[in-house]
Amino acid sequence: MFKQGSDYSRREVYKLVTQSDSQPSFHFLQTGYGRVNEDMFLFMNFDYEDGGGHIFPNKFNEKEKIVTWYGKKETKSNQPLMKNLINGTYTPYCFGRWEEGSKWTFLGIGKILKN
Repeated sequence: MFKQGSDYSRREVYKLVTQSDSQPSFHFLQTGYGRVNEDMFLFMNFDYEDGGGHIFPNKFNEKEKIVTWYGKKETKSNQPLMKNLINGTYTPYCFGRWEEGSKWTFLGIGKILKN
């Protein structure tokens, strides 16, 4: 459905996934991740400070294709959403960007190595 290395807006991702023109949820459009059925879409910022002064600690090792990702500030690994991501119930689709306002590059489908 997505081509690795290609760029997408959040709305384009949502439209491709749902095959509809319906409005994406707030979480899908405005936060670090959103879910559609058993698929979780991670939108990760790398290596920049956003307009609100947030510096994102996420890292992407391009050579090894390994992402170090941090959830939202209040997220804990024992929450149901994160448990389902960690145990493989949800499939993580990983998107990243390196500058504010740009589209999101599809990095691939993730696999949780450790939490």
